[in-house]
Amino acid sequence: MVFGAGEELGWRGYLQGQLTKRFGLLNGLVILGLLWSFWHLPLLLAGFNYPQNRICGAFVLSPLLLISASFFLAWLTLRARSFWPAALAHGAGDSIQGGVTTSIQSNKPGLYVYLTELALIVIVGLISYLLLVRRTKITNGLSQPLPR
Repeated sequence: MVFGAGEELGWRGYLQGQLTKRFGLLNGLVILGLLWSFWHLPLLLAGFNYPQNRICGAFVLSPLLLISASFFLAWLTLRARSFWPAALAHGAGDSIQGGVTTSIQSNKPGLYVYLTELALIVIVGLISYLLLVRRTKITNGLSQPLPR
């Protein structure tokens, strides 16, 4: 979580608010996901995350994954009004990717594992985006929140 906390202090703690104010929710979070991906570009090109598909991983898989993850982490941050849940989720995601994903033994090319991981994160990202849009509408008074 240490590295996740350091990154999320910058990504969610500062930059998310700045980008979403300037570019809107959707565009701001897409830009944030792209910046996050390009931040990791040296490691990606070195084959750290996608050793069998460095170029595709660096320029297609990672940007899509981190854009999608940005929606989930944004939802966590806005819901909790703190970047700490995003830092915890970031650290947990790194641990899962480092432990579970890399230990999967398959006779299929690594791209299948990467695409499965990407599909799961995209689904979570889409659900998070829908929750964010709903939250924004409620916050802006466009609909009434349900009573508790």
